Amino acid sequence: MFEKRFKIFLKRRRRTTGLFNKTNPQKGNNDMGQNQNQNTAPVKIENAAQLRSAYPDMINQIVDEAIQNERDRLKAIDEIANGIPDDVLKKAKYDEPLSAADLALAQMKANNAAGAQTMTNVVDDLTKSGSGEVGAVPNVETTPERRHRNRRKPKFADLQTR
Repeated sequence: MFEKRFKIFLKRRRRTTGLFNKTNPQKGNNDMGQNQNQNTAPVKIENAAQLRSAYPDMINQIVDEAIQNERDRLKAIDEIANGIPDDVLKKAKYDEPLSAADLALAQMKANNAAGAQTMTNVVDDLTKSGSGEVGAVPNVETTPERRHRNRRKPKFADLQTR
């Protein structure tokens, strides 16, 4: 009798506790994500406000990056500001934004043009003034007889006679 009951117990136990009969709680969905795409429709974004509401973290990251880039641009312009006129700096910073490299290149070109114009003006002034036609006149003291006559006696000779 004990053997009969023991055999029945083992049969029941095999049915409920086998490898495939475990009743552990399942993690995740029963549909394995198949219905996930069916419930959500693609979001139609038509303006900036909708984009901001749909993706606020991404928009905040873009804004922060843009602010930092602008600060870096202004800082670089301030570092090269010596020698650049204030009106050009103001225009490059605010009216027509330029990078520091572009501003430096534009200023170098302007300085080069101004230097070339200055040299042209100097050459024109020299030719118009007639200074090239002015000759040199030798100094009167440079003739040999003048040099000999104006030669001073050594000062120590005066001391010996006293």
